[in-house]
Amino acid sequence: MNKNWIFFIVDFETTGLGVKEHYPIEVGGLFTDSNFTVLDIYKSFIKWPELKAEVEKEGEYWPLKYQEAYSVHDITPLVCTRSISIDGIDIRSPVDVAGDLQRLCEKLKKGRKNRVIMISDNAVFEHSFMQKIFESSKIPFPFHFSTWDASMFLELSDTRRLMLPHRAFSDASSLHNALMRARGKLDLF
Repeated sequence: MNKNWIFFIVDFETTGLGVKEHYPIEVGGLFTDSNFTVLDIYKSFIKWPELKAEVEKEGEYWPLKYQEAYSVHDITPLVCTRSISIDGIDIRSPVDVAGDLQRLCEKLKKGRKNRVIMISDNAVFEHSFMQKIFESSKIPFPFHFSTWDASMFLELSDTRRLMLPHRAFSDASSLHNALMRARGKLDLF
């Protein structure tokens, strides 16, 4: 494995599954080196102006089209209408989140030419929602064009979180644990 690689093991909680009509509302992840040693962490709720109006119309409840996702993540719709932290996690705009992640990528790369590689348990889903954040903010996408799907390591290591509610950082941490277990057992990396 290339020792210059930096990984971002990432998870999102969203308002639904479709990237066009739904929004990422929480991001959590761990930046690691190629040995999966944690270099930094990132977690934030994401406050979308478009969602704020929808939630305010509903009297600060999730609109019906987002209710199914709420049953999975149990995140309060207050993340759309408030500018405070909830559970010790900051609420940031998509532009702020994109800027934070871009700066972290640059800091951790330390002049390396290759981009940071995202790893998730649902690569297409996470990559698509990450692109939505960066496209909406007009900040250049700092990640590699391909995201590694590591869902099989969750299955093989028996680490998958079965409990609800799902939260972005704890799900990303579970994947990191699975990768560390697989690395030790299988000598893959």
